[in-house]
Amino acid sequence: MVLSVSVLMACGGGSMSNGPAPSTVTNGPASSATGGSASTGTSTAPAATASLAQSSDSIDFAKFWDETVKAGYSRSGGITAFKFKDFSGLKLRSTVKGVDAVNGVTTLKIYQVGHGAQNGDILTLSKIDLLPHGIPSEFMIGGFELFDVTDEYYSINVQYVAKNSLAAEFFAEATFKYKECTGYQSVKQLPPDNSVQALKFGIVPAIRVAFTVNTSLVGCSPEKSNFTTYKYFTDGISSTGENVKFAPLGQDIVGGMYSVVDGTFAIPPGTLKSGVSGKIATMSNFSDITRTVKQGKTEVTYSVLPHTPQSVFLQIIAKTYDLNGKVLNTAVDTYGKSTVTADPNYNLVQTVVSYNNLNRNQVDIVYSSNSMDVKPADLTGIGSIQGTSNGQHNWIFVPVNISNYKSAKTITVIVKLADGKSAANYDILATASPKLNPNGSPMGSLANAYNVTSGSTTTLKYTFENNLVKTYYLAIEGSGSSAVTDTNTYFYGIWID
Repeated sequence: MVLSVSVLMACGGGSMSNGPAPSTVTNGPASSATGGSASTGTSTAPAATASLAQSSDSIDFAKFWDETVKAGYSRSGGITAFKFKDFSGLKLRSTVKGVDAVNGVTTLKIYQVGHGAQNGDILTLSKIDLLPHGIPSEFMIGGFELFDVTDEYYSINVQYVAKNSLAAEFFAEATFKYKECTGYQSVKQLPPDNSVQALKFGIVPAIRVAFTVNTSLVGCSPEKSNFTTYKYFTDGISSTGENVKFAPLGQDIVGGMYSVVDGTFAIPPGTLKSGVSGKIATMSNFSDITRTVKQGKTEVTYSVLPHTPQSVFLQIIAKTYDLNGKVLNTAVDTYGKSTVTADPNYNLVQTVVSYNNLNRNQVDIVYSSNSMDVKPADLTGIGSIQGTSNGQHNWIFVPVNISNYKSAKTITVIVKLADGKSAANYDILATASPKLNPNGSPMGSLANAYNVTSGSTTTLKYTFENNLVKTYYLAIEGSGSSAVTDTNTYFYGIWID
């Protein structure tokens, strides 16, 4: 696989590919995907879904942009590269490997010679003609993480109890997402270079910032690469109608593409909440600084998505076209706040580059070691509590079913308590009917926080020790330290990784 990752002028600078599209890979590793465990029927990439509660946070896009250009930044993280393959009209044979009636999960062994997959790869099924084992098609359609993979078969977990265990044959459309290689990338954008005096981009006074990318890969080529891009912005004083001081004018990839922003660069003013999206700019791309050979254009848009109780995702999407209007690649830069530190700033957490080539290659670059910063919670919810008499419990139980998360190892819970009068108690339990210790606390609590004060954000984390437990419970209640008339509300997010 030949991988070329260069820079897009988006929000102070994320990464994208403007070079040759990836080709096939040999000897790619089979390790798990960076950025969180894939799960049956779910996606690891940030996405807006109706089931996710909306964060109460908002982002001042223009302020964020200007501060990022002025201060610069540095990020580093892991790369995972994928390719996709479609099988049309595929005849599959399946057997029931096991049934977990308590958690409503059936494990299927599916026989398919020449599937080319490895453990941890993702299979997406569609257009299923029959109902194998009496499982309705809506439970068979979707993405599944593969495990117990051999050359002739693989296993998946389906969130439904099979009605029969007879061997079955059925036709389906299948798409495999294969992992090809992994690596590491660091990106750094310097503050404006004030040593360059009276700099202009065309006829407009400008400032210049340098953006560098260093990449190391295993299983792809080249194994190591680095390059520099110079970005040009308005000088912070001149105004051409944009809502930011440092509006981009263009960029020059050293030894590569030269791009110019067409017309107005439009970032909306004020604060933005989840659900807002729009166009930012269009850039004309040329082969070099002479601007004589045009190579197409790049359209840049933004979208604000839900995330955690204290943050939203800001995404900058760049779609690059050739001269005939064909999409060459799409890059999505995702910015968010850390869920586990006190850093109030938005930072680049992930870049996903998708190529419109034969293999539909995809490159994920995760700049945060904490997967909670990259993907929305697997479970979210809002509720209310009331103070509890000492020695009494009034738990609200949130079931956390891990049956579909084959490679998961941890449960992480973040609970944000509002500013009401009641304090709160939190536990992660392996049962919804816990026995009590002499002090009145639940026996066997796997992680807990008691007498949590109003306005606090609390993180609980548990690493699995018992593979037989398929459903855990988050227990939430008002604290005995509060009056029974005291009330409060809470918001939780649960990540299964």
